[in-house]
Amino acid sequence: MVAGRAAPQSTVTVTSDSQPLGKVIANAQGEWVLTPDTNLQPGNHEISITADAGTGKSIPSDDIVVVVVPEPKAAGQTQTASNEPQQPLAVVVPRSDTGSTVLQAPNPPHSGLLVLQSVDYDADGMLIIGGQAPPKSEVRAYLDNKFIGNAITDDNGRWHIKPAEMVASGLHTLRIDEVDASGRVIARVESPFSRAQPLNVAAGEQLVVVQPGNSLWLIASRTYGSGFRYTVIYQANKGQITDPDLIYPGQVFKVPGPATANP
Repeated sequence: MVAGRAAPQSTVTVTSDSQPLGKVIANAQGEWVLTPDTNLQPGNHEISITADAGTGKSIPSDDIVVVVVPEPKAAGQTQTASNEPQQPLAVVVPRSDTGSTVLQAPNPPHSGLLVLQSVDYDADGMLIIGGQAPPKSEVRAYLDNKFIGNAITDDNGRWHIKPAEMVASGLHTLRIDEVDASGRVIARVESPFSRAQPLNVAAGEQLVVVQPGNSLWLIASRTYGSGFRYTVIYQANKGQITDPDLIYPGQVFKVPGPATANP
């Protein structure tokens, strides 16, 4: 089910990977809900919408949503948090460089209501980190114990912090603090963070930015439908992976396409 808002009485078209999923008319309050006739297949999908308010010109939304649908569990297979995602991954990705927002993801680092959810890079390679905390609370970010920025969460508790300076390549410690009005730390999340280095991408390959809570198994499950294919990603990136069990948020991996990913 897909829902949103548009100009009242406008025609909303929802597409998945540039293919139509359906159309719906927004009501007098601009609200609309679409239940497509077909399900999304396992794999990666890019959901976008356009709206036509009767002018004959379709206006695209400011954001797209990237959805990763996991393979269904086979009969008799035990699915655990360590080897398969428990639910689809859904991420709102703005068309501008303002940082993505995770709508649904398995097990990101958290402390109470403070959650570290996403690591992005803008077109210039500047870091953008994001997550959740109580609405209208202050969140501060530190890299190797150096303050790199703060934000006040919005009404939905979402926050993004974009450090003003370029982060040096290599392994760092990223810390996020939720603080009260006096600056006292209420909750804290720490995570190792590896600043990506530029990569040359060959034809048929794509890039994936490692997010908090990721593992090679999860990335392979989402990309190839089987966690056992993690060795394909490891082989393509072994120059920056010393241990397949140790990957860090912020790393950027080359992911070979299906045609080149066969064992």
